[in-house]
Amino acid sequence: MSRIISAAVKSNKPPIFPLIFDCYIDTIIVFFPTSTLPRQDWNLLRTLYGATPHHHRNRKMGYMLVGFQCPQPDMLRALTRLNSGKLYRLDIGCDARHAEDYTVEEQHRFLKEHMLLMHRTAKRILEIENEDTTIGCYYCPHAHIQGALRDICLYWGLNSKLDPLNICAHFDLRLRGEPIRHLGLDRLEHLDPSGLVLRHIRFVEFERRQWERKLFRKVMKEARSLPEATALIAYMKRHDQLDYVQRVHDQHQRVTLHTSNDLVMLPDTLTWGATRRKSKEKAIYNEINALGMDDCILRGQEYAS
Repeated sequence: MSRIISAAVKSNKPPIFPLIFDCYIDTIIVFFPTSTLPRQDWNLLRTLYGATPHHHRNRKMGYMLVGFQCPQPDMLRALTRLNSGKLYRLDIGCDARHAEDYTVEEQHRFLKEHMLLMHRTAKRILEIENEDTTIGCYYCPHAHIQGALRDICLYWGLNSKLDPLNICAHFDLRLRGEPIRHLGLDRLEHLDPSGLVLRHIRFVEFERRQWERKLFRKVMKEARSLPEATALIAYMKRHDQLDYVQRVHDQHQRVTLHTSNDLVMLPDTLTWGATRRKSKEKAIYNEINALGMDDCILRGQEYAS
């Protein structure tokens, strides 16, 4: 069951129909304080997963990292029964439902203009061109190497993991370390995705085109000449990533952004049945390998305690 959170959108603005999302567990990485699991436990996890999960063993430091894409309830229960693993990373996938009021591209643009990741260090958003030429992005580039505890991956144009025949606008909330320290593996099956997402992301009222016109008028007024103003505006359009409200927030602290979480409808229960994507398997493998380095952000003693 879904719920709308916060007050209604102001009546003097054009009507905004909230984007409705289905949420699921996209990825988890589990820390085990041992480099080898008992054979019967490891075989059980392989059977439930339907493949050998990507993992990294550090025999010198005595730990193992194991990644699971789209784990289902039976997998989560099995991990809980092992009673030794601790959650290191959690990705919550959020698929926007089809809506007559928005095309998929418009849903994606809407999220760029209204979604703010909290507690984020100001920096450029990393944009990546997908195989279908659509643009995806990471709000905290190379988060697993840089040590960012929160990240957003936003894209459109790929098929939904919940419905492979449906192309949707999508974002992942990716959490590591402290933000999920309170979550045991036993709590994931009944996790409230709405509460978790809105603890780290806020949706804000923002009229991008209106704000840009105001900004560019100010540039025109303060520039010494028309060519200088034109060059400055062209530079800002090309480099400042003003199509992301996150970057506006980074670079223009005087802009007031009012939280309006009723711009979206997030469920308070997870949806199950998501299917794995091979390209994501490779990404999990690369990240686990990076985390397995001795100088990585993981500190075994934090999870072994």
